[in-house]
Amino acid sequence: MAVNNLYNIATLIKRLEAVASRLEDVASSTASLGLHPGEADIVRDIATVLAPISTNPPEPQRQFSGAALARPPEDLPVDVTLFDTFVQTGIDPFLELSQKIGGVVAEQATLLKKGFDAQRRILLIISQAKKPHGDKAAEKAYGNLLQPIEDVISSIRRIQQENRGTSAFNMLSTVADGSFALTWTAVESRPWKQAEESLTMAHFFGNKVLKEHPRGSLEAQWVETFYALFTELASFLREAYPYGITWNSQGDALGSVVTRDAA
Repeated sequence: MAVNNLYNIATLIKRLEAVASRLEDVASSTASLGLHPGEADIVRDIATVLAPISTNPPEPQRQFSGAALARPPEDLPVDVTLFDTFVQTGIDPFLELSQKIGGVVAEQATLLKKGFDAQRRILLIISQAKKPHGDKAAEKAYGNLLQPIEDVISSIRRIQQENRGTSAFNMLSTVADGSFALTWTAVESRPWKQAEESLTMAHFFGNKVLKEHPRGSLEAQWVETFYALFTELASFLREAYPYGITWNSQGDALGSVVTRDAA
């Protein structure tokens, strides 16, 4: 997929961001770590040097499928640019096949896309915000930011349960089990594991669909595209977010960014 062509430059940028963020964490908790004032100053100096590099990276070469973005590419953080490419090359083909099948399968796929849209908003906001450090208001704002993803997963599973015993149940169960991968934004370390484990869960019902329908059929293509989607998600997360989502150490308070985004 085209998103792979962006990984090399993005990986370096994301790791610089992660290092800068962790150095900021260390500098903000020097007392608990037992660092001397001079050592703390060194940590802060290193973080100050790295932060501009991570927050103002060189523009990666973009290879989009042609779908319009909500904002011009030059205004987007590299995180969101990568995510947009992943969506266009991964989610869109799955959504197209789901629409061809129609009915509750299409309805559920639309909800899955809504979940990825919510993740895009999270990435855009976090790229402008500092990580909450014991700030209850910011932590509450973060919880509210994640709530739409929880709502999507609940709606996806509701459709599954309401159609138990129907011919579409195995397909609906495939998506329901895989949808837990959407929670990766709340995982602080190795979020790709969440995608891999969710894909493994989805195999149980997905493989049943493959047994029920001949190779090359619309349903078989649908399952294979779903598998490819979450395989690509795991690869994307492994490269772009090896330590979880990266906050902006020089950004604004999360509550302020959320308010500004909603305006």
